[in-house]
Amino acid sequence: MFKRGLGAAWTITPAASTASGLGPPVPPSEYKIHLPQDQYRHVEAPTEWWWHIGTLKAGDRIFGFEINAAGYPGYGKEKFAFTQVMLSDVANAKHYQKTTLYLPPPGPPPNVDFDTWAETDPTKAWKVGLGDSTQPSYVSMNAPQADPTRNMRVAAHIFDQGTDIDFQLNLSQQGKPFMVFGTGLRVDPKDPQHKNYYYSLTRLEVSGAIRFNNAPSIDVTGTTWMDHEYGYFGTPGDPVKWILQNAQLDNGWHLMNFVSLGGDSPRPTVGTKMWSNMTLQDPQGNMYYLDADQQQASMTPTGRTWKSPTGNTYFLEYLVEILDPACQATLTVVTLMDDQEFPNLSGPGGIYEGVAVASGTFLGQQVSGTAWNEQLLK
Repeated sequence: MFKRGLGAAWTITPAASTASGLGPPVPPSEYKIHLPQDQYRHVEAPTEWWWHIGTLKAGDRIFGFEINAAGYPGYGKEKFAFTQVMLSDVANAKHYQKTTLYLPPPGPPPNVDFDTWAETDPTKAWKVGLGDSTQPSYVSMNAPQADPTRNMRVAAHIFDQGTDIDFQLNLSQQGKPFMVFGTGLRVDPKDPQHKNYYYSLTRLEVSGAIRFNNAPSIDVTGTTWMDHEYGYFGTPGDPVKWILQNAQLDNGWHLMNFVSLGGDSPRPTVGTKMWSNMTLQDPQGNMYYLDADQQQASMTPTGRTWKSPTGNTYFLEYLVEILDPACQATLTVVTLMDDQEFPNLSGPGGIYEGVAVASGTFLGQQVSGTAWNEQLLK
């Protein structure tokens, strides 16, 4: 429901790639994202959000997490904002989640002030926040003005299933940002004024702690992923649906792979290959993009599924391929536990946000890494 979109109505212009392998990288002169200023809120954007996802480890114990803050001041007739916070405790097969809606005054609390909820001025320290520590759920993100991609402090709290969960994380990007679609921009061919900007920080070195109730804090570390997306993507009457996998491979390559669902596209089924849009970044930070129309990248749901209490059946394993033999990429993405859904605040359905692992071959070598499985199917 209240979530970012990879809308089926959008056409993505292929960036530099060739029929043999990945071809040359996208020239940095074509990038449409400029940091640090684009880390800040964009006043003109009808929707904007920042979300952290990924794998955190405490020794052999694995946690998946999402901390998301989003504002929708121009999406439809009603302005709103929301947070989504979740924790997947893989060893104990426990999933904690909370979505909180914020309305501008004079709506009922909790409220959002769309003038101040996220900083717009790049000469000031960066901040994003909804709610506060006096409320059952909140999200707070802060970083120094000098470089807001480093030394980020992200705090969040939720209460679910009788359990208070606190996050206190410190994150610093190592290396260059990840430009989704190769350039960080897609344009609606039906209306060139409708633009969607999207970049990620996929090399965030993380340390911090998670605390359950009043128990001692659990120290965690990892390399995690932050997305920042802003602009236009559909309307309340034309909701978007998608399937997406992220992977951070141990050879230094990172990728985002997605398909858009909607319109006349058939519902995905186990064993059916779907041509996909794939953005890749090499260890040096160079960007590559393979558009679905090129039929070079694909995803295939395989094996395991899970039917949620909301009635969704989610795909928990995928075969992800880059089909050109010069690249030799075949990856299996396996979700680490079944129940990782955010139910909608109202109405049927939900969105799946799942910690996963990837393994297979890439550029002819064996690889493995952390991964993420995201689906909005109805």
